[in-house]
Amino acid sequence: LPCPRGRGFGGSSLINATGHQRGNPAAYDAWEVLGAEGWNAETLLPYHRRSERYSGGPDQWRGAEGPLDVLVVDDKFAHPTAKAFIGAADAAGFSWSEDFNGARPGDCAWNQFTISSAGLRAHAARAFIEPVAQRTNLLLLGDAPVIGLAFEGRRCVGVNYLHNGLPVMLRATRGVIMAAGAIDTPRLLMLSGLGPAEQLDRLGIEVRADLSGVGAGLQDHPLVGGVAFEAPRAVPMSRYNHSEGMLLAGADGSSGGTDLMIMCVTLPFVIPTLGVPPEHCITLVPCLMQPQSRGSVTLRSADPLDPAVIDPGTYSEQGDFENMLTAVEICRELGNGSAMKDWVAGEVFAGLARSAEGLREFVRRGTSPFYHPVGTVRMGVDAAAPLSPDLRVKGVDGLWVADASVMPRIVPAMTNAPVVAIAERAADLVLAAT
Repeated sequence: LPCPRGRGFGGSSLINATGHQRGNPAAYDAWEVLGAEGWNAETLLPYHRRSERYSGGPDQWRGAEGPLDVLVVDDKFAHPTAKAFIGAADAAGFSWSEDFNGARPGDCAWNQFTISSAGLRAHAARAFIEPVAQRTNLLLLGDAPVIGLAFEGRRCVGVNYLHNGLPVMLRATRGVIMAAGAIDTPRLLMLSGLGPAEQLDRLGIEVRADLSGVGAGLQDHPLVGGVAFEAPRAVPMSRYNHSEGMLLAGADGSSGGTDLMIMCVTLPFVIPTLGVPPEHCITLVPCLMQPQSRGSVTLRSADPLDPAVIDPGTYSEQGDFENMLTAVEICRELGNGSAMKDWVAGEVFAGLARSAEGLREFVRRGTSPFYHPVGTVRMGVDAAAPLSPDLRVKGVDGLWVADASVMPRIVPAMTNAPVVAIAERAADLVLAAT
């Protein structure tokens, strides 16, 4: 399974599908229940608002003065297959939301994107770095892979990196903030002696702090690509990101839940292991949004240039697989319904599954990560949590983490918007502490 990461200024916002989804507020309230004290929907709402420049205008839920462009689908420009999909969801009894990042999340809605009004990708560097790139207290280094953290006693005093192939140390007088993502943040912490002592000892790495939770708890949103339908004619191009209509449902397919998400994709979004899709094709893509399965990130060796060992743990909990089967059935029912008949000539791969076992094999072969890894350096008050709720790394001083790895539990949404909110709050927490 691939695990692409954005290697440039702006991180994975350079390569994501531009979806901007906060997730149901209850997901953030659950973080606090899990031990992330002070992290809940009410606390995070101002940070969501202050980061965004929402095309729908401001209200008590949405911001319009922030640096990050957020564009909502305009009904008059919506793709005809997405309109048909929303009609199918309505016929199936799912509720409509005018703004799933607003007061009433609802079941189905038009998607929202980090795209500017000029049609440009609004990645994190464009929003947050480019406007201040000329500041004298900001130095941007490219071609500078980090190979570890520098310590004096228990205090983190800098970062070791390579520049033009040569090792360099950058000294920090106030502190270091790790924002390397849910794969590389735990890898770099472990290389620096912060992680499970048994694993570090085995690799000959001096243990600076025995943090058993570093690298554990990896979560992602698995999806099946895809429940494809042959179209009777050429499918028009999307004005947005080819995935305009969204539907959320409970694990049993009921209205009002956030366990499953269905995306209507106006392209043949098909995993190659399933075969070659027809020339004219639309795809309904089922995703698990609250998976129970957990994976891990571990070290292959003490060599900082070695990639991490990533075990996504997909379907390690059988219930996740059963829920994905339910999501596939929802896709088939919607796609074969009367509301989509003008755009569906016939079902493709899932339609060839003539038995229950055949459908299970279809799910196994069509499963992919959604590329939303989180949770590998989670915050909490329990002993296994590597971070305290103020995002400090336990057992050392002068070191914070601010990226997707800090989430105690994955949110039922594409993860870019939640990570931006985490970063906004992290800025306040670190400033207050230093």
